Amino acid sequence: MSILHDLMLRGHPTTSDLWMAFDTIAALVSKPVYCIVDGVDESVDKVIELLQRLLSFLESRVNFRFILLCRQHAFHGIKLIRHELKMQSALTKGDVDRVIEDGIDQSDILRLPSLRDKVFRTLRGKSDGNFLWTELMLGHLNTSLGLVDALERLKNLPRDLEAAYEDLRLGLVDKLEPDELELSRKVFAFIIISQRPLSLDEFQHLLAADAMSICTHDGHSIEDYLIPQLSRRIIDLCGDLINVINGCLQLVHFSVKEFLVRPGSQWSRRRRRRKIMIFRVSLDDAHRWFAAACIEYLEKCDYGSPLHDWDNSTELGRNYHFLRYSSTHMITHIHQSGLPSGYILKKIDRFLNSDRWIAWLELYSMNIIEDGSLHSQDDELEKFAFWLGERPEKVLLRASSRLKVALEKRAKEYGQHDSRTEQLRLFLGFLEHACAPTSAEAMDSCAFRSTDQTTNVLPIIQILRHNAPLTLQLQVDLLLKMQMYLQKAKRLTDPLQILFRVILQKASAMPVYVLLLVGAFYLKVGKFEQALEIYFVALRKVKEKDVPVKFLVLHLIGITYHNLGQNERALEQFRYALEGRERVLGPEHGDTLLIVYWIGIIYEARNQYEDALGYFIKTLAGRKKVLGPEHKDTLYTLYSIGHA
Repeated sequence: MSILHDLMLRGHPTTSDLWMAFDTIAALVSKPVYCIVDGVDESVDKVIELLQRLLSFLESRVNFRFILLCRQHAFHGIKLIRHELKMQSALTKGDVDRVIEDGIDQSDILRLPSLRDKVFRTLRGKSDGNFLWTELMLGHLNTSLGLVDALERLKNLPRDLEAAYEDLRLGLVDKLEPDELELSRKVFAFIIISQRPLSLDEFQHLLAADAMSICTHDGHSIEDYLIPQLSRRIIDLCGDLINVINGCLQLVHFSVKEFLVRPGSQWSRRRRRRKIMIFRVSLDDAHRWFAAACIEYLEKCDYGSPLHDWDNSTELGRNYHFLRYSSTHMITHIHQSGLPSGYILKKIDRFLNSDRWIAWLELYSMNIIEDGSLHSQDDELEKFAFWLGERPEKVLLRASSRLKVALEKRAKEYGQHDSRTEQLRLFLGFLEHACAPTSAEAMDSCAFRSTDQTTNVLPIIQILRHNAPLTLQLQVDLLLKMQMYLQKAKRLTDPLQILFRVILQKASAMPVYVLLLVGAFYLKVGKFEQALEIYFVALRKVKEKDVPVKFLVLHLIGITYHNLGQNERALEQFRYALEGRERVLGPEHGDTLLIVYWIGIIYEARNQYEDALGYFIKTLAGRKKVLGPEHKDTLYTLYSIGHA
């Protein structure tokens, strides 16, 4: 229990965190252990990846055995399973009987002498071994208004799970008012498309933000839209199809999602059952509602400046429950909302013309540093730019233009040397560097105007002098100042060497991206041994996580080894990076293809031209498909093929 306790104290665990904890616990057990993994087909990860993880685990844990439970289609085409047992109703009959008996015993109405045996025989005869159907029917019968109503319901039980879902929806249609039906529909939609399970508090604020986004009355705060006793209200609105597990809202089964997102042509056309199509979830519409709610929450909540008005992010999250989610995933919901519509574009434009988008920028940077998601968020920004029909650089330039206006306004309000003005200037420099890192304009926008490098490094040293762990606010400040300082530096000076030594000493408290900036500077000035040292320190910080930044570090280590002429070691690191990126990002992701290309370079450097050619051809096929035949990266791959 201490292992799990320590894990939970560190915050919301990642999948990698859970695997590591499981492995640590497994190491303490010597007796035979049989593990049952249910709902394999409902996992967001690919089944083949789960199987590979389990097989890797079993290589060192010979006392463990796994039984995987799922629907048959999940293992289609997979040959790693040693034994397969198809579950038939005869095999689960005894267990289903016990579920029915327990359900009857816990119900005041179903355990009536005149009902008990009839309920048991009917459910047993119609369940066909389906536990979920049995539990849903027990819940349905338990809400009967009396003996006669229970008998009537028992006589008209739906024949299977799909019919059960239809009947439950019909019950909601008959019971709920039109505005309640719309709210029920959105609850299902939001649960289906949320990027992670939402807590009740988060969901309460999401629904309030959604209500605000469509309300025509101004002057109300988010608190005025909060639904009291949400857990009980959800049961009234959604029946038995939603559970609250560990404080988070979830569908009772993955098949509920499959039922709700089906194409309209697959829904019943019978007159009475047509009414339940109101619950059909259009994914584009759902993302549009969710995006609008995120924008509304970020725009209307009065949370001030996250980097200046709050002592820590935990306190901020306790006051504004939906802030972390909305600031992190708003862009994702926007670019998944179908073709750009006037409705959502108007909201985006209004938000970007308000002061609140600066606060979102602060939140966004804090979230990225806390969860190490910079490179995955880069992907989301690219998809957002594609959704807008623009190049990412143009979107960043537009953001920079708006930030300049905000900077001028802040300088007039607080003064040029106020910390709030300085920080906004840092953000502007960061954006301009991302747009055109070598442009004169970007160089001129640096926060530090002095040419004395000793003076320039002092603000960074002052941050590092903190004995207490660096707050997220200070980590953002440190990252931005390091970015701007190293952008200007051309050579390794004594002040820089002192700064880098201090950073190395305090590496455990450093954001991984600060270490990567230092490593990148060492690479730029040809100090490969020092770069390698920094990169291995960075790798230790992310080694146990399955996140894109880990594979970026491995990639950089491979490049550094290549620069040192140690191509065997470079190849090893690139292979680790490739395996991770294929698993986490997919085989056709641009970063994955870049690793494939680099492996080709290593083989070419080792005069293994046939191997190099194979990797270059694989890169070319992927880049043609993803980027197009005329893209510069595709054309450069063609050049490499000709050179090999």
